[in-house]
Amino acid sequence: MTWTKLQLKNRPETLTIVNTHLDHVKSETRQEQIKVLSCEVKKIWDKNSSLIIMGDFNDSPKSHVRKTLMEEFPNLQDAWNIFNSVEESSHHSFAGETQNGSRIDWIMTDKRLKIISCEMDKSSNEGFYPTDHYPIICKISL
Repeated sequence: MTWTKLQLKNRPETLTIVNTHLDHVKSETRQEQIKVLSCEVKKIWDKNSSLIIMGDFNDSPKSHVRKTLMEEFPNLQDAWNIFNSVEESSHHSFAGETQNGSRIDWIMTDKRLKIISCEMDKSSNEGFYPTDHYPIICKISL
């Protein structure tokens, strides 16, 4: 995981942002990785700071990984779900639209933050994609 703690200009609030990329092969590995991530986040996160945990979880929002994350950080919400967005695959293997699969990229935000929008960017440059995942873009009002 990578992380940063931001002090907001001219405001007392801080924002802790965590990014991760879990294993793409074994569910058991991801389950152990999310336990380690949770433990490490608790070491760096001041509960007065708003928390954002995001990344490539390589697992569905219905997975054990999500369940563990929500148990460890019950004040998180999936920004995608706030807008009742239809679940769809965020991984596309550089090919564009994928009919099967699930959203394996999430942005989990502190419920204290106001989410303005959350969407999947499916744009390409003449059919070329910069990555094999569609970026999830979330606008947050502080």
